[in-house]
Amino acid sequence: MPDLLPQNNINHLKKVDVLRAIAIISVFVFHAQNHLFPHYSINTYNSDGTIAAATSRDYILNFSPIAFGWSGVQLFLIISGFLIHLGYLTNQDKFNLRSFFSKRFWRIYPPYLLILSFICFNRKAKFLYTLTGLKQLLTHLFLVHNLSDSMFFTLNGSFWSLALEVQLYLVYPAFLILRKRIGIKKAFWLLVGFSLACNFIGQLLHIQTSFAYSWSVLQFWFIWAGGAYLAECYFNKQRMFYKGAFVYSLLFFTVAIGSKYFSFTTSYQNLLVTFGWLAFFESVFYAKKLFQKGIITTVLILIGTCSYSIYLIHESFLGGLLGSVDIIPYTVRNFFLINVNLFLRPMVVFVMIFMISYSLYIFVEQKSVSIGQERRKKGKF
Repeated sequence: MPDLLPQNNINHLKKVDVLRAIAIISVFVFHAQNHLFPHYSINTYNSDGTIAAATSRDYILNFSPIAFGWSGVQLFLIISGFLIHLGYLTNQDKFNLRSFFSKRFWRIYPPYLLILSFICFNRKAKFLYTLTGLKQLLTHLFLVHNLSDSMFFTLNGSFWSLALEVQLYLVYPAFLILRKRIGIKKAFWLLVGFSLACNFIGQLLHIQTSFAYSWSVLQFWFIWAGGAYLAECYFNKQRMFYKGAFVYSLLFFTVAIGSKYFSFTTSYQNLLVTFGWLAFFESVFYAKKLFQKGIITTVLILIGTCSYSIYLIHESFLGGLLGSVDIIPYTVRNFFLINVNLFLRPMVVFVMIFMISYSLYIFVEQKSVSIGQERRKKGKF
């Protein structure tokens, strides 16, 4: 969502787009599983503190990597923090408040407003004639709907993270002050400790189950700061995880998946997957042979380029398309031991959503960014 890296570093621009593609694919398959297997997630635990899973199906749906696809949001936040802070560093530590928020606004808000208008148009009676509908509309317009549990997942289940992103932009100047006083490394670890303290307080006061609290800036700020820390390491030709980044990534993700098995470790999943993505991010950036020319790389870069548009619309279309697309007739798939549709249907739906998203990227996202650039040249917001 934020600015790009310097144009002379094309290879790293491609790596950022590949990371974006991985993030949006992770989120997509997670939401697809939610639609194909509603209420699959087990959040109850036995008296011994282990998860109350009864069948192999329960274990597969709750402990596969797809079940942790929600962590793609964490990767998006890391990418955002990385790119914005790297832009600040390459600008010789100069921060222009007006220019910063102008870039953020024209990059994010017009496409978001278009999709929000589309959703409201489809539900116009609710928004025009009910107090609840009007409240939903206004909180989404001002991107504060994530501050209330009752508004958190209304209209579109993915929009909460956009509100969070904007709120992270608002605290970026405070992060720069903290960084200047104690350094980037200490600032990052301080925010990690702050997140853990908020988690502990939430558990103590029994409010950690509130999305407005547990998925707030209070507990997600360190993720964005982690991306900024990676940017500063990269800018200074240093590493956060040294040469074992990919191994660290696998370790963190494995522990994160296993943490769901015990009730007392579930609250640390956000921390574990964040460090997993931080290590993965660094391993991708320093991989020398990963981005040779090939169809897979080209496709991932293309997906990453319009990942924001995919994120905006996929939740609105996903459920309906998954229910309407039937890839293999019943008489044919009856010969298979598994329902092949469960694998092929999400792929076809993703292609359909990608095609819509690419058009949105070309005609709305790029146009909006261009308008913002022209206005800044004229000294306007």
